[in-house]
Amino acid sequence: MKIKFITICILVILSSVFSINAQTTIELFPDYDAAIGYHDNFNTENNNYSTAIQNAAYAIPGASGGLNVNRALINFDLSNIPSGATITSAKLNLYALGQTGSFPGHTGLNNNSILQRVIENWTENTVTWNTQPATTNVNEVHLPASDNTLQDYTNIDVTLLVQDMIANNNYGFLLKLENEDATNALLFASKNYSDSSKYPLLRVTYDNCLTIVSNTDAAIGYHDNFNTENNNYGTAIQNAAYAIPGASGGLNVNRALINFDLSNIPSGATITSAKLNLYALGQTGSFPGHTGLNNNSILQRVIENWTENTVTWNTQPATTNVNEVHLPASDNTLQDYTNIDVTLLVQDMIANNNYGFLLKLENEETIKTLLFCSSDYFDTSKHPKIEVCFSQASGVNENSQNVDFFNIYPNPSSGIVNVNINSLQYKEKAVIEIFSINGVKIKSKDIYTGIEEIDLNNLTSGIYFMKLIVRNQTITKKFIISNDNE
Repeated sequence: MKIKFITICILVILSSVFSINAQTTIELFPDYDAAIGYHDNFNTENNNYSTAIQNAAYAIPGASGGLNVNRALINFDLSNIPSGATITSAKLNLYALGQTGSFPGHTGLNNNSILQRVIENWTENTVTWNTQPATTNVNEVHLPASDNTLQDYTNIDVTLLVQDMIANNNYGFLLKLENEDATNALLFASKNYSDSSKYPLLRVTYDNCLTIVSNTDAAIGYHDNFNTENNNYGTAIQNAAYAIPGASGGLNVNRALINFDLSNIPSGATITSAKLNLYALGQTGSFPGHTGLNNNSILQRVIENWTENTVTWNTQPATTNVNEVHLPASDNTLQDYTNIDVTLLVQDMIANNNYGFLLKLENEETIKTLLFCSSDYFDTSKHPKIEVCFSQASGVNENSQNVDFFNIYPNPSSGIVNVNINSLQYKEKAVIEIFSINGVKIKSKDIYTGIEEIDLNNLTSGIYFMKLIVRNQTITKKFIISNDNE
């Protein structure tokens, strides 16, 4: 994500990422923007205006007749929003530029404008009126006429447009007048304007819950007297845990390996919830579905790598019983097991390596069966699914450097935390706010020194967020209380 900086003796992060309750809000300045326009009788339609200080929509009389028309292209980098996240809100702020050349600011009685989604790629330093990208009017947003020359347009609801950008390709916004006749103008500051507080600002809130469907699973088993322990069953339609009588005596035993791709969960995120859904397979061969009175099963975390198309009973990976989850006996042959709480297991997968789950019976004796659909089953709606919710709190600068405007230490802390605000100016006030992981504000404190000690001995062990507010900027960081006396 591209987040702008301003130099005031030091580099200060202007935008922030803050999340509580598995929801994140990010504030973004434009990655790039450009003016595009034509001026009749001046052959400007092939000119590039990438350094213009305005994002404007106007149509005014040309200096030698005809029209002078301008539109604006504005792009925000949305790449740090995790794939699969749900956009719940997107609000755009455009700030009035005011007097510029012959413009007093916004002008005209009918300067209603439109924001549309751009659907083709464009390059800031080459785009012109004649090469401007195509747009779509789907979910376009209409801006009313201005009330005065210096009106800021804040909290413009562009939720549907940003949802479309996430679902498709993101090429940004186009701003233009609804009616490009003289004389009307909306005149906003661009990212090239001298005052960074007037840069366009996009505030996006999204749910940090990803629904992930398994595409990697395998059955592993042995069948006494049939030498199947070295067979691979990577294409089996079932994820089953069973033990049944062997066809020639002994046992026929099966377990299942199931993995989910968790790579779209951002680095440093904290897993707040993980729920697994397994769907009953029903009648299959001699199986009516789930069987047995004591088919209680176990989900364990796999701690070694395995390959879907080669794994066998004899090469099955090791597992750990730490935080294992026990599934109760089935009530009927077609029972789906939904919302299985595997939060601790997924936390362990994120903290360590992710090799997925092993499903097996608690007691592998005859006759017991749990029979679920695998990712190879023909009905994709019955493939294993996991919904993972997470929280995150981080600030990122435009060059992906780690600029620490404030630090919390020690972290984890037993109750006393120190806050170090780099280069806090003399008599300058900063505000510190402490939030629980559930978003409840616990403490607020005004501070005037670069280093401050905060007593949090009253807090129980857990994850918290500290928000720093200074110079109209907000930066949030996560810290941990680990109270040994509890």
